[in-house]
Amino acid sequence: SDSARGGTWIGVNNRGVVACLLNGYVEGDNFLREKNTDSKSRGAIIPWLMTLGGAHDIRDAAITNFDPHRFMTFSLIVVQHDSLDAYLWRGGGDLLHESHQGEWTFFSSSSWKTDEVIAWRRRAFDDWREGGCAAIGALPSLHVLHPEGKHEWSPLMDRERTCTRSITQIELSGLRREAVMRYWRRDALDAGEGRVDAALDRAFNLGGHAGGAGRSALRHLRHRRVGGRCQPDPSQ
Repeated sequence: SDSARGGTWIGVNNRGVVACLLNGYVEGDNFLREKNTDSKSRGAIIPWLMTLGGAHDIRDAAITNFDPHRFMTFSLIVVQHDSLDAYLWRGGGDLLHESHQGEWTFFSSSSWKTDEVIAWRRRAFDDWREGGCAAIGALPSLHVLHPEGKHEWSPLMDRERTCTRSITQIELSGLRREAVMRYWRRDALDAGEGRVDAALDRAFNLGGHAGGAGRSALRHLRHRRVGGRCQPDPSQ
């Protein structure tokens, strides 16, 4: 959640829709923050989307009724049992929409060396898939990748002023009509434990269609580092 301005960065509704938002980190974001005092927190987008219904309803609203210009840049991922849509706002022009197919889809963001870090993580993602998609309990092991010499680049990230503090996962099962949200704290991840620190089950309504294969979405919560400890970062 956005403790400074309200809202959240990942959520699931009773129609079995998961939405997750990543910062865009496009040049000009800081200028928008400084010049536009009326800008809104990106954390307000997910709660609004969760009221709209299914993925098709969200797609219609995002394309026809949503004005992204008051927000800093972002990537918005919307997942339902039979669809995965990405909405990309890069600070100019229109909100871009992409539909994705396949079992696995890669999204990432980085405030530092954005293009290089995302390219490195994509290669790590490809290697992880080719290696058999290993997991630690319910968590894909890619999300705890933290090789020596690459702590600043890794999904489980450590930098001078920021770090990964936690991971949140939402897994959908179309057959069971169920969503499970899981939360891992950083101290458990550093200890190499697959222990889930919190979990929430929620039934959802698919409007009579049970669907097929399940899907999941994960988001890393980034915190700024203060005095050697990680604190919530209000700039997310």
